[in-house]
Amino acid sequence: MATLGLSFGFHDSAAALVDGGEVVCAEHEERFSRIKNDYRFPINSANFCIETAGGLNNIDKIVYYEDTFLKLDRIIKTQFKTGIGNLVELFWQWNRNNKFFPKRLIRDKLAIGSIPVVNCSHHHAHAASAYYCSPFQEALVVTIDGVGEWETSTIWKGDGDGLFKLHSSEYPNSLGLLYSVVTSYVGFEINEGEYKLMGLAAYGEPIYYDKLKKIFKLHKDFQFKLDENFFDFAPKSMFPFNESFIELFGPPKNDGADFVVSKDTKRFCDMAASVQKLTENVIITLVGNLYKKYGFSNLCLAGGVALNSLANGKIREEFSCDMFVQPAAGDAGCAIGAALIGDMENVLINKNVLGSPLLGKQWSNEEVLAVIKSFNISDFIHFQDENEMIEAAAMVLEEKKIIGWFNGKSEFGPRALGSRSILADPRGKETKNIVNSKIKFRENFRPFAPAILEEYAFEYFDLKGQIGSESPEAYMLSITSVKKKYQEILPAVTHVDGTARIQIVNKKKYPMFYKLIKSFFTKTGIPILLNTSFNLRGEPIVGSPTNAINSFYSSNLDYLFIENYQISKKL
Repeated sequence: MATLGLSFGFHDSAAALVDGGEVVCAEHEERFSRIKNDYRFPINSANFCIETAGGLNNIDKIVYYEDTFLKLDRIIKTQFKTGIGNLVELFWQWNRNNKFFPKRLIRDKLAIGSIPVVNCSHHHAHAASAYYCSPFQEALVVTIDGVGEWETSTIWKGDGDGLFKLHSSEYPNSLGLLYSVVTSYVGFEINEGEYKLMGLAAYGEPIYYDKLKKIFKLHKDFQFKLDENFFDFAPKSMFPFNESFIELFGPPKNDGADFVVSKDTKRFCDMAASVQKLTENVIITLVGNLYKKYGFSNLCLAGGVALNSLANGKIREEFSCDMFVQPAAGDAGCAIGAALIGDMENVLINKNVLGSPLLGKQWSNEEVLAVIKSFNISDFIHFQDENEMIEAAAMVLEEKKIIGWFNGKSEFGPRALGSRSILADPRGKETKNIVNSKIKFRENFRPFAPAILEEYAFEYFDLKGQIGSESPEAYMLSITSVKKKYQEILPAVTHVDGTARIQIVNKKKYPMFYKLIKSFFTKTGIPILLNTSFNLRGEPIVGSPTNAINSFYSSNLDYLFIENYQISKKL
């Protein structure tokens, strides 16, 4: 019997299926609904998992990823001081969005009959998603995010008997919230713009680091401490910072315009660099202190802050421990953690490595052809042999064309890892600007990832420690330096500071993507492709052939390779 895990109600709704201790499938609701960071009940992703299980009769248990009333307890107690009006508004919003009784909502939406519905705590779900999917029998597990119910970070020991909590920090003492505050301060959207802030950090100097250190500290007992005098986390506040914060750092960027790196925006670049340095130093100090006390050799990370690839790269540089970061480290990944907790008897008996983040929906060639015909597309090629299709894709990439690549099961998590990707030759000097401005329609400072054949990773990048199919680099979750002799050769994937968020492509884990890069390597001598997620600005990663074709014709992509079909644009 299988266990269904669900995360919904706040952001990044998702569903995951675990059977016999193994993660079978998982999907983001936004891939179906086309609403970025969709928070609503994940009816489509849940049904996908139920269908994969063979129907509701094969579902043994359903687990929700949070303790709703513990979360409500925190919100009421912390917001009561802002006035009864805010509490009334809060209760009205919760009632309107069906947040009070998620178990009842699950029963109503899925018509599950007598199937048990239980819940776990938010950070337990994060920790489970990392440790039980890791290759380690024993590990220290660290989860850091904005906030769950009360907790903002937790530290666990994982071994053959399960997960045991050692330490935690509570709201409002949150490293994740601090990073989101600065995200908002520089004009980006919270829960969406943190990636932008990380990329922007390379353009600034950490001149505000000392000021930030005064309002956020890490204590020796592994506790975070944030000075509340500079923040405003009330639900109806326009910004999460107050006048004291503005007096300390200056006026925020709130003009609504796209961010352009210039002399006029240098102060915000410096803020990004400062909060990034603080984040890295806090995490490095935390891990160092934990190492001194517990002497672990394996480390697991989850929670939204675990998606900070710069910080993960610093951990890799500083410590000799092996490391696993849950590919879906944010709240969507809690669906996996919840399902694993619900199937704990099997998980403890037969602990399974995640194996692959390719857990989403796959489309057949017949389904793809039906969609192509529905668009009345005539300019397409059907390859009978996948090697012929790979050869054709590698050939146009060699010609400096930019392609959409839609193949196999979709990735679970925010990174496109070669199933729903936009791909290009990494050697083009103008490629980065073209992909940013004419294809993805986003800010030009945003960097792109190099996807490299595993056996060539050490040749091109200054990697520290062991690498493998489960290391952070395999999931595009660690940033490292590009070796100097290759920085000019690879301008499209080398960031302004000489770094790159790499993806090491393993032959067994990503067979089709590996073959494509290998074919490109044979033609060019470069075992790397530029890889970025297949989506346009403000949209989720494409979830269906229809989404892919719409994005293809709405952008300046040159070709679309979708399963065994190649679609071109008529001149």
